[in-house]
Amino acid sequence: MSMMDFIKINGTAVRLTSFYQRAIPQDDGPPLKEVELVILLRGTMANRSFLALLGRDQVRLEIPDPSASGWTICDTELVSSYQSSSDAGEAAAHRHDVTLRETPASAERRAAEQAAQQPPPCHRTPLHPRQPHQHRRSMKTRTLRSISPRSRSAATRASGKQRSAR
Repeated sequence: MSMMDFIKINGTAVRLTSFYQRAIPQDDGPPLKEVELVILLRGTMANRSFLALLGRDQVRLEIPDPSASGWTICDTELVSSYQSSSDAGEAAAHRHDVTLRETPASAERRAAEQAAQQPPPCHRTPLHPRQPHQHRRSMKTRTLRSISPRSRSAATRASGKQRSAR
């Protein structure tokens, strides 16, 4: 998978430094997506705005889906978040390591949408129906009979008569 530059968190585009996703199997439902993000921000205002995005109970995550040329939308919960800063003030760089896990309801909704988008299986019919094997055997038998010694000697005698008549 190629590295993506942006995702959307609660409808706001966020530039990524690192992105990793995995599927967590469930006993009674479709697997949950878990996403690890690393985001680098410059300045206090950008940092405050990003913390406000994560401040909700549920975080809506929109991930670009290159196969469907659209977005995969997941409702997630914040599993872990770590922040480190280089300094204070507007010149500071802020690093956020965030882990988000999809809710079971969101996973079921996403699985139902994917199932609805799957095309029905096509049934292929052969262009030319195959001949039964019995027909092939009879052809082989005829071929073998035409090379038998009796027919060979009869064919030789007939061709010899035709030669002498000339």
